[in-house]
Amino acid sequence: MGSADNSWPLLSEHSGAFLRLRRVLSQKDGFCLCFLTFSDSAYRDKAAAYFAKHLRARTRVRIDPNEVIDTETLLYRLSDGEPSEPAQLTGLEHWSEGLDDLLARLNHRRDALAARCQRPLLFWVLADDVQTVATGAADLWAWRSGVFAFALPSMTSEPRLIPSGGTFVSGVDAAKRKTRMRELKDHLERNPPAHPADIGLLLELGDIQAYLGRWDSAKTTYQRAEHIASTLDDHRWRELAKVLAADVLVSQGKLEDALGTLEKALGVFEQLGDIREVAVTKARIADILQTRGELDEALRIRTEDEMPVYERLGDMRSAAVAKGKVADILQTRGELDEALRIRTEDQLPVYEQLGDVREAAITKGRIADILQVRGEFDEALRIRTEDELPVYERLGDMRSVAITRGSIADILQARGEFDEALRIRTENELPVYVRLGDVRSAAVTKGKIADIALRTHGDFDAALRIWGEEVLPVIERSGNLDEIAYVRGRVHDLRRRRS
Repeated sequence: MGSADNSWPLLSEHSGAFLRLRRVLSQKDGFCLCFLTFSDSAYRDKAAAYFAKHLRARTRVRIDPNEVIDTETLLYRLSDGEPSEPAQLTGLEHWSEGLDDLLARLNHRRDALAARCQRPLLFWVLADDVQTVATGAADLWAWRSGVFAFALPSMTSEPRLIPSGGTFVSGVDAAKRKTRMRELKDHLERNPPAHPADIGLLLELGDIQAYLGRWDSAKTTYQRAEHIASTLDDHRWRELAKVLAADVLVSQGKLEDALGTLEKALGVFEQLGDIREVAVTKARIADILQTRGELDEALRIRTEDEMPVYERLGDMRSAAVAKGKVADILQTRGELDEALRIRTEDQLPVYEQLGDVREAAITKGRIADILQVRGEFDEALRIRTEDELPVYERLGDMRSVAITRGSIADILQARGEFDEALRIRTENELPVYVRLGDVRSAAVTKGKIADIALRTHGDFDAALRIWGEEVLPVIERSGNLDEIAYVRGRVHDLRRRRS
């Protein structure tokens, strides 16, 4: 794996302090003094290394407890190096004569410090020593351009609910998902969110609500997470919440609003130097462009802005996912041979090497999609039944089982085997979506059942009833304008053909 130094390595709640420090440094020319508080030296060193890369604070003066130096030597070291770049001073607590002595010396020589160090100075101070610095070097303290907190949060003994990492979002039945949703709601009502970990719980709750098609509730939950993050000065979590809210907008067909949100979030991630989230956000933008048919720009983002980042980070899995999105675009453009090559040579071997059986099965399903488009139904059916379906059954992923059985029904339907396709839809696919509480997928499946009944029995009344009374209301509640337009058009067409 690649070095984490290439992405955001700090606690998310320190993103606000980092952005403020970055803004101060961009506005200052010459001497300025910033105090950075810390509580853990290892974490401070990680932050200092990140600042060296992203704030150009490559000069770092360390006070060694085993070395006795005078004030003049310290001033010389702080002024050495590229004058336009910030210098970091660490180890104040290790000054051989004690912190009080160092503060008195710096306060006395403050004019010389400012005159000789025509650059930003970043003084790392233990959080417990801030008051000592403010009183022990009061005149120097008055010159500060800001105090920026990078101390680790204090440990709490309070019992806290832990985010599940998406376990309850998909692949479990409706009862477990709803139980987790109640657990999250109850916890957040008893313990009003005020801690960075609570943001993760809010986002998990929003993810479950979004999965269930409760778009308004999900959006409200994401906005609540955004507010808490803003209160905690956590700009990174705030933007992550906005990005998830943008996913809701996409689901509702509000692509322009989603695109505007993502572009603003992208700017923050770029300022943070969080290149992973920059790549992920650009990938979401590419998803929208792909939906709008802007395939050339979507393809450029995938190949120039997204994949190279994952490859540089050594993230083989994310790179493979991005390559799969490239294959999606090529498949949409009808370039089936190249799309198939990417699936079989660039994507599938990565998942097999990583031992990721789920993603390998999904990719085989995508290969079957291409074969199905090319009319190679027998091989597509073999992949579905032998390579894909058994994996999901072993994993207990009932939703993926239902989706795959639906794909099998698509093949049978294309081959004219309508009775078996209808049986799969009604007995193996629809009941799973109902049990999982996936109302949208259930509605889509009902529409397909109606189409088979219409094809085999010519029953316009039954088809119109299903599309108009069971499918349309669900799709209208989703708010997705494109899907609403399609279903309304389907209902209108059925009415016209019946009359």
